[in-house]
Amino acid sequence: MKLTWTMILDNLKDYCILYSHMNEPTKLSGVQILSNQLPKYKCDSLLVGKISEIKDLPSTNVLNLLYITDVKTKEIPNVLMKHNTIILHTVNDLEMVFANIVEIFRKYNNWADSLLNSLIKDEGVEALLDIGSSMLENPINVRDSSLRLIAFTKNYDYKWHDIKIGFPPVYETNRVNEIRNSLEKAIHSDTPLVFPPFVEGDFSQHYEYMFNKIISMQKIIGFVIVIASNRPIQESDKDIVDYICSILSLEIQKNENIRSNRGITYHTLIQDLLEGRIKSENELSNRIWNLNWQIKKNLYIMVLHLDQCHSILEYLLYVRNIFVDIVQNNKCIVYKRKVLMIIDTDLENPIDQDTQINLEEFCISFNGYIGISQQFHEISQLEKYVNQAFIAAELGEKKQIRINDYNDYILLDFFGQLKTLDIDLNYFIHPGVKALIEYDIQNSTQYLKTLFIYLKNFRNQNSTAKELHLHRSSVLYHLQKLNKILNVDLNDYDTIFHIQLSLKLIEDDLLRTYLQ
Repeated sequence: MKLTWTMILDNLKDYCILYSHMNEPTKLSGVQILSNQLPKYKCDSLLVGKISEIKDLPSTNVLNLLYITDVKTKEIPNVLMKHNTIILHTVNDLEMVFANIVEIFRKYNNWADSLLNSLIKDEGVEALLDIGSSMLENPINVRDSSLRLIAFTKNYDYKWHDIKIGFPPVYETNRVNEIRNSLEKAIHSDTPLVFPPFVEGDFSQHYEYMFNKIISMQKIIGFVIVIASNRPIQESDKDIVDYICSILSLEIQKNENIRSNRGITYHTLIQDLLEGRIKSENELSNRIWNLNWQIKKNLYIMVLHLDQCHSILEYLLYVRNIFVDIVQNNKCIVYKRKVLMIIDTDLENPIDQDTQINLEEFCISFNGYIGISQQFHEISQLEKYVNQAFIAAELGEKKQIRINDYNDYILLDFFGQLKTLDIDLNYFIHPGVKALIEYDIQNSTQYLKTLFIYLKNFRNQNSTAKELHLHRSSVLYHLQKLNKILNVDLNDYDTIFHIQLSLKLIEDDLLRTYLQ
């Protein structure tokens, strides 16, 4: 990150600045001590020296100079007038001043690196704002071109709590009119603008605030507002906000699902719900109202799971753009390297036969697996049902099934959650089933597979024979052998239930091997 002249000046306020003059706008990439050994002066470096050692300076290029007064100075040397110059009166020696300047550069560069790392890691708009706010020491919020809220920092002032829900109705006319006036000025300004506090009617805005536009692909897509509730706005804050806006523009450009203003807001709302940032039903209701989202009666979650090698964001966005055209009435985002879709509909079944066929073909084309949650009705319960869809997609991939309803895996999920409680589920497996597994291992047989298919077909010998591709007499022999190994009565209801429970307990691990 290159520093501006005002960034340097605002960080030198602990010094006595005798003279400051910027002859030409500049961006500084580093700092050097003025020395006779320097092969040449760098026009984008801040050159630090003693005023007693002023030497002949080149007349062609404008340099960036910082001198300390190690001798009494009655007037500014003429040679400095052409250059960008700061003169400090300080008792510190040159080396200490130089070290402080280096620290200023390090602070800004570390901050810029944090922003870029967050951008690369796809941590989202709010994470970028939190990092930006750490330098500004004031809260930030981002709004779309219609002034609807997109995102905000965690450290907003309590007097501005309404930024979470949009403009409150009681203040709406006064506040929107005032901020729209700011917006009009910001649109026509090449730099961020600072506006004073205002009082109008019953509404008071006690802090000055800064407005700047976010530009993506030569279009204004939103605005950044900085509220000076913690400290006054400094001149260098304008440069910081400009840099934040450039990073936000990159975030929006790289993520196609938030290129439209409404897409940004849906993405943020869904992410906030999943990460527990929305703390009350009232806040949620207002966020939904701001979106003009008329949520229908029935909600479903659909998650698309792809191979790890296909988790690059650009690829996921490309897949998402195809996915959204297959299913009606959806809001679709990329979240945690998976494509997540919310379906809101009045229908009891969100997927008709044609959609099912299209989804199957889509999954085969992209080698993906889809998980579908149970039906639910309250968007506040989103996280629970997203987890259901994640589980269905992951278990479906293990079984190589493309479209997976969570209801088909609910028992496996139940047993999986029991395992997390440190319960030895093997203790509950029927001893006859254990004996059957041991027999198959020792004799290279598949009687466990026969038992599973026999019970799956409701103990119908004809259906079992057909699925196993065996003659009915062979199946009868297998069943007799099963009865002998199991040493149970397969006509007893409780025994059958225990055996089926045992098969479910081992299905995700051992049984899958037998069924291959």
